[in-house]
Amino acid sequence: MENIIKLLRHLHYLVFWGKTPLANGVYDYLLRLLGKNGLLLDVGCGWGALIVLEANQSREIVGVDVSPSSLRSAKRRARVFKLENVHLIACDACRLPFVNDIFDAAICTEVLEHVNNDQALLEGISSSLKVGGILVVSTPHLYWKKNIMLPMLSRILDNASRQWGHVKDGYTINQLNSLLNNAGLIPIFWGYRLKCFGRVASEIWQSVRYGFPSKSKVLNKFASPIITVLIHPFMQIGNFLDDHYLSENFVGFHLVAKALKQSDSHP
Repeated sequence: MENIIKLLRHLHYLVFWGKTPLANGVYDYLLRLLGKNGLLLDVGCGWGALIVLEANQSREIVGVDVSPSSLRSAKRRARVFKLENVHLIACDACRLPFVNDIFDAAICTEVLEHVNNDQALLEGISSSLKVGGILVVSTPHLYWKKNIMLPMLSRILDNASRQWGHVKDGYTINQLNSLLNNAGLIPIFWGYRLKCFGRVASEIWQSVRYGFPSKSKVLNKFASPIITVLIHPFMQIGNFLDDHYLSENFVGFHLVAKALKQSDSHP
């Protein structure tokens, strides 16, 4: 039975990977901003949600995360997809163990709101980037709920912060701009993802997926791919409505920035 479950999990990765609301609504957007690169640093790579997608457009990837269990999951995904250009390291994102000026690009998605010393994290990333290197970062926007069209779902939408251990509710553009500039990183692009409909679809997906009531480990292992497939069409519709019927400046849950390291003059 355990071997059957492993096989089904692997099929889930291969067939349905990239079909979650976050993958379609945020990750593909971030990767388009990142573009093709040489040596990529993924800060707070977690359980490998992005490394599978990054591997196709990076020569080498170094993923770091403080959680050993998350890294085990990331390594399992790397094995399933036979990703030989992925290297995973357990470390504190605020104390990166790399020499200066080594990476061509870096990505840091949904990490800043989890750390107390966000400035130290960005300075560490900046130090590890080569001059001219790119950082793509995303984080919750502090006031995104003011533009949500369905306030009756605010209780559901608030669950994310409590569930995922955020120490901050998010950032405004001015706040994130200040942090990036202080780290020697110059923002060259700002954007939003999961503006309204896509965010609602994402929250419903996460609430159902992680709120699956069964105490059976076997049923829970089957639940994730089934729930993903069932909610996938609603997520696609939500992201389509966001992209085609809401303005580019409509505040979304995810604030996204692309920044350039111009010199080594940062602190």
